[in-house]
Amino acid sequence: MKVGAGSPVTLDPITSYSRPWWNNLGSIYQYRGMKPDAPEFSQARKEIIADAQGRFVFSNVPAGSYFLRSEVTWEAPSTGYLPNIQGGLVFKEIVVKEGEKVDVILTW
Repeated sequence: MKVGAGSPVTLDPITSYSRPWWNNLGSIYQYRGMKPDAPEFSQARKEIIADAQGRFVFSNVPAGSYFLRSEVTWEAPSTGYLPNIQGGLVFKEIVVKEGEKVDVILTW
């Protein structure tokens, strides 16, 4: 099992404008830094860095549905000059209840 130690973790609300973004770009590794242009999205996005064990906790999250996303990558032995990076984005859709903390470990 691989964890995203030290990786950014984003929590994005699922809305009418974020669903098309997610379906087209949000779950693709090459577009991991992109987000929808809507200012409401940027204001609602929460981001944190996972600890050395890949753990993170989001507090004070409004109740609702969210995309939870992080990156889990590692370097494997290489047979050439370039590093052999493996892994990619890990994500899931979650539902947060009122007053609930988001405490999850995303693994590869």
